[in-house]
Amino acid sequence: MKKALIFSFIHLIAFSLSAQKKYFNFQTITKDSNFSFPIFQSSSDSIVENKINVLLQLYELQLLYEHNETNLFKILQITSDSVIQGNTSLFFNVIENSDKILSVSFSKEWCSASCNYLTEYYNFNSGNGDLISFYDFIQRDKINSAIAAVTEKRKFNFLNQLPNLKSEQTIDTASVLSELINSNLHYFYIKNDSVFISDDECLSKFEKIYYDLNMITGFSAEELKPYLNDYGKTVYSNSKKTIAKFHGNNFPQLYFRIKQ
Repeated sequence: MKKALIFSFIHLIAFSLSAQKKYFNFQTITKDSNFSFPIFQSSSDSIVENKINVLLQLYELQLLYEHNETNLFKILQITSDSVIQGNTSLFFNVIENSDKILSVSFSKEWCSASCNYLTEYYNFNSGNGDLISFYDFIQRDKINSAIAAVTEKRKFNFLNQLPNLKSEQTIDTASVLSELINSNLHYFYIKNDSVFISDDECLSKFEKIYYDLNMITGFSAEELKPYLNDYGKTVYSNSKKTIAKFHGNNFPQLYFRIKQ
């Protein structure tokens, strides 16, 4: 009986480790308890990981990581200058980590005279390291209809929550809807076979903090299917097509020269 239990325990551990296996490994760099940042590593292609790391570091840290760097967050942190401004926190979350997509979020608090809160999302093609835009997956002649479809569901998600607000909680509904309708759809992430669009930035700072509103709307592959191009179909299906052959056309990309 004891041997059987030991075997089952070992088998369970092996299964758990196998289930948790991810495409990219990463090292977590921390500072105090308020800052964390990932350095991604891939066993298959150093150019891909370099593209991802450099882009994230330039966007979020405004510097490039070196192994002898003692404070990766030195440009972001609040200083003792007369005008106090900077980040008081930065945390990352790896949302999707597969051989097709790497999705990462960064939640941060930025302060000057007062503080604001923001979550940024980055979605990468795991095959070539390109930064992905929502529009990269959509057929050119169906972009307007795709935008209309996702806008309607996002509007419904927001309006459906308003009756749940407390009586003293007022909100400028027209302003939020205007921001939502005119959104560039840059705030999104990919998880499994779905896209999640965040409209947190349509809310005021006060509304973000004190109103219990879920401004993230999910869209399954089935919902997006009528609008997807070959790139999107490859991402949201069991297709064996090589993801690396697809490139993003809507965001600036980094290019690395391969030494001969």
